[in-house]
Amino acid sequence: MVEDTGTLLPRSVVDQLPLLFFLVAAGLGTVVFLGFRAFRGRADRRTSEPATELVEGLLPPAMPVFVSYARTDANRVQGVLAQLRERGVDPKSIFLDAEAIGPGEHFPARLEVAIASCKVLVVFLSHAAVDSRWVAKEVRYALAKHKLVLPVFLDAVELTGGLGLELAGVHGILLFGASEPAGVDQLARSLYTVTASRREPETSHRADMMNP
Repeated sequence: MVEDTGTLLPRSVVDQLPLLFFLVAAGLGTVVFLGFRAFRGRADRRTSEPATELVEGLLPPAMPVFVSYARTDANRVQGVLAQLRERGVDPKSIFLDAEAIGPGEHFPARLEVAIASCKVLVVFLSHAAVDSRWVAKEVRYALAKHKLVLPVFLDAVELTGGLGLELAGVHGILLFGASEPAGVDQLARSLYTVTASRREPETSHRADMMNP
């Protein structure tokens, strides 16, 4: 019990102190909670939008051709690209991860932006490629973004792992055996048409239009 003569505050004020303490504590708790939510919101935006923030200004603005391939086929793919350059295809129009992505860069984010900004994804299909999770992911993402997908067969392979379903009915180009010279010419014509045109690809996003 608090005596009126032993306190500097009136009894009415003393009686209200517990309530005042509670209100102050609740106010401080609310401020801390709101501050934490604001911090989490900024962090979530940074982690949910990696592609734009991490690669902004790094990707050349005009790379309409994305090359999807298995890592073990790198030398074969490089050889095909060299032949395409000899046939007039601008190398600056082609996104190849081994050349475009530098050490320490965010690999998935670069691939995501490159596919989203390309006009056509050229997928080099081989025994290794049909077993590659990355090749399958790149093809599916390109189709989801309504991009043209052009299959190029380095080997006579049966498409598995969902690729058969994804690419069913899509006209491909053969680059093995006796078909290779003509296939490179056909691929060069198709890519030259894509890279030289400013018209956006049709929403059908299939490569059937690339018949010779």
